[in-house]
Amino acid sequence: MESCKLIEVKSADACIKKIFLELMYKWNNKITLFCFYDDSYDLITELPALARRAKFWKHRINLHKYPGRVHFELEYVL
Repeated sequence: MESCKLIEVKSADACIKKIFLELMYKWNNKITLFCFYDDSYDLITELPALARRAKFWKHRINLHKYPGRVHFELEYVL
């Protein structure tokens, strides 16, 4: 995995419209997007929880990106 980052798409009045987790693979430069929030079908009250979930997964993926730095007691479950 080359990179893992969060993308927030905002409207003109700085309101968050979408939150994506973007994964880019180094061997084929393929980009995969996971949508965590979309204002067209998610409630605005769910935004804080979904933003925290996106940050959690970004952190977990970055922990496992470099296997030499992961402690064996960490468990990775999908």
